[in-house]
Amino acid sequence: MTTFRLTLKRKEILETLKKSGTIMSAHVIQKKNPTIDLVTVYRNLDLFVQKGIVRKILVSGTESAYEHKNDEHHHAVCDTCHEVLHIRLPKKFFCNVEGIEHFEEETLDVIIRGKCKK
Repeated sequence: MTTFRLTLKRKEILETLKKSGTIMSAHVIQKKNPTIDLVTVYRNLDLFVQKGIVRKILVSGTESAYEHKNDEHHHAVCDTCHEVLHIRLPKKFFCNVEGIEHFEEETLDVIIRGKCKK
């Protein structure tokens, strides 16, 4: 794995995500860091996703949200209101899925889509 320089802007973006403790869109991150332009926010979020530091979640057909990868959990997304719920499911639950007996996973990222009761 190649390393990268943690510039001041990268540090600010990452700290914003860490402090929030939840998912955030690039637009919200940029509003909390007005000295960083939106293109730079997106570019650095893509780098963080590539490096495995940040998780990218498709909230709607066109909008993604990001969160700091601090623990293993999965997501349920409401297709109506776009609320994202954090869920915990044991890894062994997925490792016993039929059809992947001879498959060694490297990462596990589950998104359940549906409609909440709201």
